[in-house]
Amino acid sequence: MQSPLLRCLGTLIVAQAAYGADHLLHQFDKVQLTDRFWSEGATFGDFNHDGNQDVASGPYWWEGPAFAARHTYYPDRRGWQQKQKDGSTQTVQGYEGALGTKNTYSDNFFAFSHDFNGDGWDDILILGFPGAESSWYENPQGKDGYWVRHVILDVTDNESPTFTDLTGDGKPEIVCSSGGYYGYASPDWDHPEKPWTFHPVTAKGPWQRFTHGMGVGDINGDGR
Repeated sequence: MQSPLLRCLGTLIVAQAAYGADHLLHQFDKVQLTDRFWSEGATFGDFNHDGNQDVASGPYWWEGPAFAARHTYYPDRRGWQQKQKDGSTQTVQGYEGALGTKNTYSDNFFAFSHDFNGDGWDDILILGFPGAESSWYENPQGKDGYWVRHVILDVTDNESPTFTDLTGDGKPEIVCSSGGYYGYASPDWDHPEKPWTFHPVTAKGPWQRFTHGMGVGDINGDGR
């Protein structure tokens, strides 16, 4: 006669085996888009309106699903001098980063996609270097050339700003600190290209452009 402990262990082993069989090991293929350092972050969206997700990083976006075709949506004139073994220098596009010896930063920190003007085409939001401005780039609906840039917030502080629906109205806001206050910036959605309004939610504090750490969550369970 089996003891209750043995029967329990047997049940656990069978359950664990069944639980493991229900899981599928996913494999991913790595696709390197570039070896240049252009931005701290990237985003995805359907930028050419073909039903496939594309990737945007720095001044470029790549067409999915192959990610071979690259498009420039704002000027890619940034470059630095890389010293060669023979003592000469070569201009390399982008920021120095890991390809060089200096600790450099991009002015493109965070990227998000959203249809800001409601025309059915995904636009690109760039939150710049801490303390700098934030802008969104207007998708030209498949036309060639640089996208129109709209500067919407002059000072975006904190090293962890984000873009999410903070107020619960179904539309996202920029969540950041600015001028020593934590808060969020929201647009007039009838004119999202105009400067956004920053709404402080705290008293003024010691927070500045390089303050680290900030998150968003429904702490009190009220749905916002």
